[in-house]
Amino acid sequence: MEAFKKNDSEKLVKALAKAIRLHYKIIEIPERIKSHPNDLDSVVCYICMQTNHGKWNECIPQASLNFPDDEYLALTAAYFLFNYKDDTNAALNHLENVLKSQKCFK
Repeated sequence: MEAFKKNDSEKLVKALAKAIRLHYKIIEIPERIKSHPNDLDSVVCYICMQTNHGKWNECIPQASLNFPDDEYLALTAAYFLFNYKDDTNAALNHLENVLKSQKCFK
């Protein structure tokens, strides 16, 4: 609320992204999300709030490449591949590649 009252869009988006990771339906999408495609928090907000899964097809693969260490995007990409593309092998391969790239697993 403090970031909202101060009209601080950067802090607001960061707070929204944290809230989305807890429960994405409790907030509204600010227009800033679409205007910052390379900001991880904006991408997370956009993906979570997007109900048109056709747009997921455009956004998730690129987001996963841009932010390979983000657990939320890794799980979302696997979920998308498994449920909407009906490709279990691709989902498992994606998660395996993410785990291999994680520093703690090297």
